[in-house]
Amino acid sequence: EAALLLMLPQVPPGKLLARRAVVLENLGATHLLRGDAEVALALFAEALDLHQTREDEHGEGRSLRRIGEAYYVLGELDLAEQYLRQALPLAERTNEARTQEGVLRNLGNVAFLRRDYAAALELHRRALEISASVSDRAHLQVLVTKDLVALGRHDGARTAAAEARGGAASSSLRRLLPAGGTGR
Repeated sequence: EAALLLMLPQVPPGKLLARRAVVLENLGATHLLRGDAEVALALFAEALDLHQTREDEHGEGRSLRRIGEAYYVLGELDLAEQYLRQALPLAERTNEARTQEGVLRNLGNVAFLRRDYAAALELHRRALEISASVSDRAHLQVLVTKDLVALGRHDGARTAAAEARGGAASSSLRRLLPAGGTGR
């Protein structure tokens, strides 16, 4: 965070808007990880404004996703869904797979909290289809497992859990598995 704060004055608001927006996004992400979603929200909103000024749909979609994530962390599910739904068509139009995956994952999480388990499952599966990261795929398999359990589809949940364990075993997540292998 300190390095990002030092960089911000080096990228004044009227100059290098794209770089300033990225610094703001990274600073916001740092605050979100630390649990300070309100500060993160303000930083993401400032980055969104810069992306809109530049007519940068990639950055706009990314910032809308991050704003949605911040509202999700704050428990503001209606606002989270609103921003995430705005981000999705931008991410699809610009073919930004990482943003698409994040939006779909978070929309699935919102649906799950609203007890719409079928919608959560569909959204999490869509996110899984486009996810490229092994660790993200393992995490999404865990979410799919939860969705299936909530729907009472236990056989499918066991299969999804096994896939999640397999993905975790082949990624940096293997340290989270019980000693002795994949936990089977």
